[in-house]
Amino acid sequence: CPEALRPTALQLQIPHHPWIDLWPISQMRDNLLLANLSPSTSFNEDQLCNDLVEFTDFPNEQTGLIVWSDPWDPRGWEISERFARKWGWTLKGCEEFIEVTNWWRARRGERELAISELED
Repeated sequence: CPEALRPTALQLQIPHHPWIDLWPISQMRDNLLLANLSPSTSFNEDQLCNDLVEFTDFPNEQTGLIVWSDPWDPRGWEISERFARKWGWTLKGCEEFIEVTNWWRARRGERELAISELED
């Protein structure tokens, strides 16, 4: 198992849907698990899934996550600004993910996403 996909302590303790195990960003996985512990912080998994994946032949502003390389390598993932604004709480503590996203954005000449833009 690639290191990025190894279960966190929370994953081993909290029953959850297996799709969460597929994300190579461990803090994001933990954020999702913690949110589902309480009815007041739970989220609509179907809506999250729809916002993560846009079924097109090329990434665009509607795509939530873009995977540019091996799916188990967190350096190959990019978060869209649209997703970050709607689901920013999933990115709390995921500074490396934001850094990687900004690296991909810079390659296209786009402005960086700032952590402050993602805070509630």
